[in-house]
Amino acid sequence: MRFQTMRRAFCFSLVVCVAAIHWGAESEASDSSADAKGEAKTKAATDDRLTGAWGMVAMEIDGKTHNLAKGAGLQFEKSGVASESRDDLKELPEETYPRVTRYLAKQNQKPKQLSVFCRRVGSVAEEEREYANNYIYEVIDDVLLSAMIANSEKSFPERFEAPDRDSDGMHFVYVYFRSLDAKSLRDRSSAEKPVETKDRKVSDSKTLKLDTAPWEKHKDEELLGRWKLIASREKGEFAKKKRVEDLDLSAGGSLKVIERDAGTGLSDQVFGPETTADAHFQLGPTGDSRVIEMSSHNPSIYRIVDDVLVMCESGNADKAPTSFTSTKDNGQTLRVYIRPYVKKDQDAEG
Repeated sequence: MRFQTMRRAFCFSLVVCVAAIHWGAESEASDSSADAKGEAKTKAATDDRLTGAWGMVAMEIDGKTHNLAKGAGLQFEKSGVASESRDDLKELPEETYPRVTRYLAKQNQKPKQLSVFCRRVGSVAEEEREYANNYIYEVIDDVLLSAMIANSEKSFPERFEAPDRDSDGMHFVYVYFRSLDAKSLRDRSSAEKPVETKDRKVSDSKTLKLDTAPWEKHKDEELLGRWKLIASREKGEFAKKKRVEDLDLSAGGSLKVIERDAGTGLSDQVFGPETTADAHFQLGPTGDSRVIEMSSHNPSIYRIVDDVLVMCESGNADKAPTSFTSTKDNGQTLRVYIRPYVKKDQDAEG
């Protein structure tokens, strides 16, 4: 009897030990699974291309160019933390100017969506302390485009555009250039992929010679019309000039380069006085980033996102760029244009 009792006790202990080991393994696996899910969730809610510091270089509101706060910019971390920069930030009371704290990116949406969260302080309820500004965004190498509609019931805009104010609310389009300080350069991948086209790789060409085929072969209707220059970076330096050059492209390859006053923003929206020079252009084969040769510029690549045109001009007269970047070393020039808003008759009457 004593032997059977000891045997039962031993078996029970063995079962308990096995169960404990099994539970521990399951617990550890569960913790690991939770960590993996947490990392996956963070990864899904961020975008590596956003990581780093971005300086704001242009802001369009309701079809008008506005002045920028000095030093305005954003910083995104891989962890989902975000912060805002501007030279006078420390002087702005947190009670009246909420601080940026984190972000949520949804890359699987079309267009991509970005929620930037701000934190209020002071006499507000806890559930009202945090709120989000909702943008659509696109990253093109060293260029970040974002757009939002303020005071609107729409969560996110549908297009990158800044028409005159309507019932939807105020339309904003922002342009940022990636910061070129040492940290940003370390974080950014140094690998620059060549521009893929159907016929060839631009990076393989020592001398760029586009097909002289008629417009109908390589036409791009989206490119036609006038484009207003709103931001540029030359050899890594933000270029702010008194006179700037807009582009006006027509079917068949006709191009007008329109030099005008840059303006000071806000109410100064007059294009003139303008000086127009005639030129011509031709396009390379279709691709994610198309090559354009203009008789007035070095070979360039461009990409259109709704009403925004991003163009990068080579520092070499014989070869197109392979990325939308501008550094002292590559000698390239980044330019961002927007379709100018033309007032409607009813707007003019009002």
